[in-house]
Amino acid sequence: MISQLGIEIAGFIPKENGNGYYTPVTSKSRRGNAHDWFYSQTGCVQYLIEQGTENLQPDDENLIDDTVARGIRGAFHLMNRAIGMELFELGAEYYQVTGLITDAETGQPLSARITIPELDGPMLKPRITDEFGRYRRLLSPGTYSLEISARGYVTETYQFSPSSSALTEINAALQPLQTHLLNILVDGQLTGERELIIRDYMGNDTLALTDAGLVLELPEEHYELTIRGDDGLHAYFPVFYSLDLTDDTDITVNSRFAGIVFRDTFEDLQNWEILTGDWIVELGYLFSQSEDIYSNDLQVLTTAESFEIPAADHFALKLNFGYEVEWGLDTAFVALSSFGNVTTVNWTDQNWTPHEEYHPVELSAGELSDLSIGLNPDSTLGYRGLGIDEIAVLYEPSGNCPVGDPDYDGAVTIQDVIYLVDRIMSGSDISGYTLCTADFNLDEEADILDLIALVEMIVQG
Repeated sequence: MISQLGIEIAGFIPKENGNGYYTPVTSKSRRGNAHDWFYSQTGCVQYLIEQGTENLQPDDENLIDDTVARGIRGAFHLMNRAIGMELFELGAEYYQVTGLITDAETGQPLSARITIPELDGPMLKPRITDEFGRYRRLLSPGTYSLEISARGYVTETYQFSPSSSALTEINAALQPLQTHLLNILVDGQLTGERELIIRDYMGNDTLALTDAGLVLELPEEHYELTIRGDDGLHAYFPVFYSLDLTDDTDITVNSRFAGIVFRDTFEDLQNWEILTGDWIVELGYLFSQSEDIYSNDLQVLTTAESFEIPAADHFALKLNFGYEVEWGLDTAFVALSSFGNVTTVNWTDQNWTPHEEYHPVELSAGELSDLSIGLNPDSTLGYRGLGIDEIAVLYEPSGNCPVGDPDYDGAVTIQDVIYLVDRIMSGSDISGYTLCTADFNLDEEADILDLIALVEMIVQG
């Protein structure tokens, strides 16, 4: 539709020398230029009209006025196309769909998502009805699907072919879904800040989850839940739920401090081996290349040494990072491999703003594993790639914390003994995570007996 309309606009603008009309030139950039951003974020189409035969940038006022007058013809055609005015010389055919979306029970207008799959893509921000529940889309000749969806309502789908001589009108009154209560209870053993990330087919929301828990009234849908949190310094192991909400449901969150299998905050690259590419560390971040955008070659680095997977039932990948790849064509990935088994987490879109993500991963206790980070581009455009502040592989301990690791570095070593001796001798408050990991004899304090038990644990390996 965009290209065809550009051709039509050019076909109404006479050349300066009077010899026919201008020929348009199209482009297919997705690198983030202004016209790309306007369309992806708002659905607005931007046309850059540069016209002239031999007198480019003239100072002749008559020629300038003539250039403007000829260009206005194309602008009028564009406006006629937008409103569906097919009369007169500069008129345009309709090929539009419009409609009003309402609640079937109340008749009130809805903020609904209007999707035409044939014209949709992951880089496009959802097209939403206006405050009156109205939508309108410009189209080309053809047959289309129309999906009308709103959170808490049954999705409606239509097939249609737009007319050249009249607006195609498709109104929809969406039926509300039944709602249920989701009661999230917190076990109360560990206090701290928690967040609930709740995802459905419309997107995701992040809600604060206090020690008092949370009660939500939600429509009958499928949900993916992630509960994450910390005590200010030490992360809780993230909890993942996949839930079909068909009745009132209770979920009890049993928080445990996360154990560390592997962690790097990228002071340098000593923990890594670059297999391909131009990976660099700068200001505490791992970047996929030293230039502004990545090349079109496969880029991979992997851990310099394998690490052993501890005995645990659940594992998770944690990242603090930003990423930007070509939508749907290039892939950023993190892979965990051991004895031929590979678990991979992929990203094929863009979120360059630094943020935190957790992903469940399948690992086998007792095996050695390697961690790889990479970019797999096609042969076209490059983007900013990966910028990683922290990456960690976490495990859920059998108790409330990983026993024997009070310094929280993922390894039980003499450094933990030194750390604990320093805390005891200095009279520092030993509570929370530190007490949980150091209280071997479960007497609610860390003392010389716990130090002896920690040393024995290290000696026995």
